[in-house]
Amino acid sequence: MLKRSAHLCLWVTATVLAGLVAACESGPATFDGIVLVANAVSRDVAIFQGPSFKAAGRVQLPGSPQGLAVQPGGERAWVAIKDTNTVEVIDLAQLRILRSIRVCKAPADIGFSAEKALVVCDDGYSVAIDVRTLARVGGRTAIGFAPRTIEPGPRGHLWTANRGTNDLSEIDPAGNTLVDRFPAAPFAYGLAFTPDNRYAFVTSKGWNAVAVLRTEDMEILGSVVVPEDPAQVVVSPDGARVYVASRTGQGVVSVINARTFQLIETVEQVGKDPESLALSPDGRLLFVAVHGGGALTIIDTDTYEVTRRLAGEGPIAVAVPAALI
Repeated sequence: MLKRSAHLCLWVTATVLAGLVAACESGPATFDGIVLVANAVSRDVAIFQGPSFKAAGRVQLPGSPQGLAVQPGGERAWVAIKDTNTVEVIDLAQLRILRSIRVCKAPADIGFSAEKALVVCDDGYSVAIDVRTLARVGGRTAIGFAPRTIEPGPRGHLWTANRGTNDLSEIDPAGNTLVDRFPAAPFAYGLAFTPDNRYAFVTSKGWNAVAVLRTEDMEILGSVVVPEDPAQVVVSPDGARVYVASRTGQGVVSVINARTFQLIETVEQVGKDPESLALSPDGRLLFVAVHGGGALTIIDTDTYEVTRRLAGEGPIAVAVPAALI
């Protein structure tokens, strides 16, 4: 049906083209990739295959996961294990652990540059790993106490949100060198940048808000109040919307206009203690790891409705490979 409509679009006049294209794209959101969920209770990574989201595999972990990230290219997943002080590198094609790498105390998250993975830990240090050899490079680097999130950002550097020091750290991944630190917000937790890296959004558990920073000079422009206890944040691929998970009540996801910095929608009853967020590559589906509710909740970002709940055992992190496996 969609293929026929797309073919027909080629034959219509320019006058009705825009309307027909909109009709072609207005159907229910679908996704034929895979979704990875790290479960803290069952200590594993579960794989779901779209569009049906049937269970497609599971990789057992040596401990309780905290962070989950997919290496660019989509061939490997990296999992931070907080109680073994290691990261586990998973081959997604074979669904097996390639390497267990000891890093620093209570690793929280993993970020990537072209040649390295950078692991940040609760003790305030980062460790660099060569993504080709899976060997550590250099020693530990002090970056700021209790970093929770690491993301690629301006100048090709990696950035962390540090909840213990209420700031952001800018790290040169080539040398695992701390470049600078910038004030952010009380108990800075989640961090996301717009696709053009002009703005940063930082969740603040102290303010129950999302702080907005202009990355040109790292000035705090203001904040957007959201439901209490905000966790992770993600920006849509087109840079238009910001999604924030809050642990209040039965779980809320807030939607913020990324250009006007105004709250435009809240999705309630997401599930108890939502933690991590990931978007499908087209931005039409939002995946929410609901830690306390034991589910992966799927939200249609066109309608802001919960469309599916997939069972899990303490989901703590979710990731979607940019490339299909």
